[in-house]
Amino acid sequence: MGEEERWAKVRLIVREECEEIERRILAVLEKHGSKPKIEFVNGQWLGITPEQLSSWKVAYACDVDQELKLAAAWLTSNKQPKNYARFMNAWLSRSNERSLIRSIPTRSNPIPKKTCAYCPRPSIGDIGLIHYCHEHFTNAMDRDPVKKSA
Repeated sequence: MGEEERWAKVRLIVREECEEIERRILAVLEKHGSKPKIEFVNGQWLGITPEQLSSWKVAYACDVDQELKLAAAWLTSNKQPKNYARFMNAWLSRSNERSLIRSIPTRSNPIPKKTCAYCPRPSIGDIGLIHYCHEHFTNAMDRDPVKKSA
C-alpha cells in the first residue's frame, strides 16, 4: 500500500468518525430540544415562548406582562445585557420581592396615643412609666405624685 493510499484511508476513517460524532450531538440536541434565544430588538421582545411566559407567571407573584414592558422601557435607555433570559429572571425576581413586601398586612387598628399622667395632653415621653407632656416634664423628673384631673 502506497503512502497516498494510506492517507486516503486515514482521511476516510476520520471523516466517518466526525460524522458519527455529529449524529450523536444532533440526537442529543433533538432529544433535549433547543431553547430559542431571548432577544430584545428595536424595543420588542423576541424568542419568549408561551411556555416560558406561563412558567414566569406561575413562578413570580407580579404582573409579568407589565414587567416585560417596564424592562423594555429600561433597556431602551440603558446598557444592553449579554444574556436577556438571565436579565429577565433577575428583573422578575426583584419585582416579585417588591410585590411580596407590599402584600404584608399592616396594623388595622392604630396604636392608642399615650397621654400625660398630669393632664389630658398627648405624651412626648416617659420616665419610669410616668408619661409627661412639655409642661409636666419636671414633675415626671421629680417623680411628683400623679394628680390627674377628671
